[in-house]
Amino acid sequence: MTNNSDPEASDNGSAKPSGFAGRSNSSCLCDVAAAAITLSATHLIHRAEQCATDLFARTAPKGLLTPRQFAILTVIEENEGISQTGLVERTGIDRSTLADIMRRMIERGLVQRQRTNEDARTYAVRLTRRGTSMLRKMRPYAEEVDRQIVQALPEEYRDLFLAILKRMVSHLAQAEESN
Repeated sequence: MTNNSDPEASDNGSAKPSGFAGRSNSSCLCDVAAAAITLSATHLIHRAEQCATDLFARTAPKGLLTPRQFAILTVIEENEGISQTGLVERTGIDRSTLADIMRRMIERGLVQRQRTNEDARTYAVRLTRRGTSMLRKMRPYAEEVDRQIVQALPEEYRDLFLAILKRMVSHLAQAEESN
C-alpha cells in the first residue's frame, strides 16, 4: 500500500521525506507495553515502514536514491520499456506521486521516456547509463537494509515473513482493485 499523503516532496535524496522531521534514530524503538495500538496491524505496518525508511536513510549515502526511487529503477531495469502505468501496477506507488518522482529522475538523467509506437498516449521508460550506474551503486546499500530488517527475526522465520508480506500485498492489492 502506498502512502498517498506523502508526495515525497524531498525525493531527491537531500532530505528526509515529509513527516520525518524531528524523529531521532532511536524513535523506531517501539514501546510494546505502550497501548492497545501495538496490537493494530495498520499501526505496526506503518511503524515498520517508518523504521525501514529511516534505516535506508542512515545506511545509504545522501543524495543517491530514496527507497521509492530504488524500487522504480529496479522495476525499470527488470522490464525495459515498461509504461508508467506498468510502474504504478508493479510498485504500488500512486500515479501522481510516480509522475512527480519520474519527472525528478528524468531531470537527474536517471531515466528516459519515449512515446510508444503502439499508443501515442503511453510512454516507454528506460534507464539511462547514469541510471544503471546509480542503481548498481545503490544495490549493496539496499541489500544491507533488507538484511538488517530481516535480521530482527530468527533465521528460520525470515523466508516465512517475506512470504507473508508478499501474500498480504497481493491480497490487499486485489481487494483494492475490486473496489
